[in-house]
Amino acid sequence: MIATSFMNILSSVRTESLRNAIVRMIPLATVSLVLLSATNTFAAVTMPQRLTTTTLTGTNGQFNSARYDYENLLSVQASAVGDVQSDFFSFRNNFETYSATVTSGTAALNFSTPSYVAADDLYESPFTLTFGDSNLDATWRFAYDGGVAQGETGGNESFISQTQVMRDGQLHWALVFNGGGAGGVSEGGIFSSTVVLAGLWGATGTGAGSVEYSYNSAYYSILKNFTFDGTNTTFQIGTSAYVSTSSVPNEGQDPNIQMTLIGDVVVPAPGAVALIGLSGLLVGRRRRI
Repeated sequence: MIATSFMNILSSVRTESLRNAIVRMIPLATVSLVLLSATNTFAAVTMPQRLTTTTLTGTNGQFNSARYDYENLLSVQASAVGDVQSDFFSFRNNFETYSATVTSGTAALNFSTPSYVAADDLYESPFTLTFGDSNLDATWRFAYDGGVAQGETGGNESFISQTQVMRDGQLHWALVFNGGGAGGVSEGGIFSSTVVLAGLWGATGTGAGSVEYSYNSAYYSILKNFTFDGTNTTFQIGTSAYVSTSSVPNEGQDPNIQMTLIGDVVVPAPGAVALIGLSGLLVGRRRRI
């Protein structure tokens, strides 16, 4: 789901003149938050913490019912009453439903209906967060339902895609995860990304029920390495020293989790089985000639 991947979150105060350049630099991830605060002075509003959770359900061996949800919890701090954060979220175009709400504090959130931006193949939602009293700390939540994991379609259709892979001489169904979001906290802040997979998935192996873990950004440490609690398997990375990039200050690094879930062996369709049998019969006849 999030659409994902999900939730590409770029950090706090930016001018409109930098917007196009920033959007072009967004990596493949779940969700994008591009902060274009033209009304504030620098550092009037900061985001010291972002917690991202992607939950994958229905992960049977063929993944035909796999669905994912994507959630962000963003802590926000203001310098004074009346500070306004004027930004936008952008996210991949396979989301089904979304929600955005303040979960703690008294800041008012105005989150616009997503609109499609064809040039970037993303949906975009401008929003404002306004602090109205002496409580200058708030947390707000953005989440969406990514629906059924899509097959490989290219572009930004999904950060969780279904495909087929050859392992140990057998063709398997597979679910490929490439995402985790980016940005969304101030430099030095906390950023964690958690993936919850329904069922038992081993961290290594090439057979059904295993995971081939490929990569996560070197700026993030593994906090939970495919731990199974009897119901779900959890993989989590995080950093408590969110690092700036040289090209875009205060942006940090994309977690960019990459893994492949190896499912059941692909069973040929009945027509394909018949063709295989006919092929074997013809080979047998040739041998007798």
